[in-house]
Amino acid sequence: MSLRRKITFGIVLTIFGIATYIVYGVIYTWRHIPEAYAAWDTGQMLIKYMQVHQNRWPSSWEDLITVMNTESGSQTTLYGSRAGDTNYALSLRERERGQPIILGIDSCLSIGLYVGRPE
Repeated sequence: MSLRRKITFGIVLTIFGIATYIVYGVIYTWRHIPEAYAAWDTGQMLIKYMQVHQNRWPSSWEDLITVMNTESGSQTTLYGSRAGDTNYALSLRERERGQPIILGIDSCLSIGLYVGRPE
C-alpha cells in the first residue's frame, strides 16, 4: 500500500468516525427528549401543587395529579408531546412502550436534611 493510499485511508476513517459519533449523539438526544419533557412537566405540576397546598409535598402521584383539576392547575402549561391530551399528566407515571417508569415520588423524603434546615 502506498503512502498516499495510507493517508487517504486514514482521513476517510477519521471522517467516518467523526460522522458516526455525531449521528450517535443526535439519535441519543432524540430518544431522551421525552424524558426531559416528562421531568419538566412533573416539576411544573409539583411547583403548582406546593403553591396550592402551603409548600407540602404530594404523598403520591394521584395526590400530585389533583392539582391539574384546580383553577390554577388548569392554567399550568405542560410541554410534553401529548400535553394537550387530558390523560397526559397520568401518563407521566406509567410505563410506555416497555420503558421503565420515568419519575417517582418519595413522600417520606425530608428535604430539610438535604438543605441544612432543622425538621
